[in-house]
Amino acid sequence: MKSKINREVVEVLMDVYGLTERQATVSVMRSEGMSYREIAEELGITVSGVRNHLEQARMKMKVDNDFEIARIVGRLEVSLGPALVIAIVPVDKSEDVINRLIQEGEGVTEMTGRGGYTGEEQSVLFIITEDEDKVREIIEEEVGDRVPMFIMRTPYAALAP
Repeated sequence: MKSKINREVVEVLMDVYGLTERQATVSVMRSEGMSYREIAEELGITVSGVRNHLEQARMKMKVDNDFEIARIVGRLEVSLGPALVIAIVPVDKSEDVINRLIQEGEGVTEMTGRGGYTGEEQSVLFIITEDEDKVREIIEEEVGDRVPMFIMRTPYAALAP
């Protein structure tokens, strides 16, 4: 069984808590409910090696047990999940942008109204996405210019205990 590890969570654990890549990987695998033996077999290390990596991770994360590690990993997975992107685009370009976003598998809702400094009609797009860079690229390709965009996501730094 090859486990799919959330690399983004591993990187955040390394960045925020100072875990090594192996400590972070073992922590995520344990948080997914894998046993020490399953982790050892998948990574090609001993069960005592898994125990050692988790003990080091618990010390660095200042937690007492694997359940607390799982709670932190779960909160990170939620915070690194989909983001809400709000983009303001010209009305005459909104249909092209919306069609392209839908074609690329992004969820999008539109509101149209007058606003901004010019008083021109604009479309405000609400996009739920896992990849805000891709959304920005699509919008800029379709509009031909940089557009105002606001991205809302829970900052992972706020998740530290």
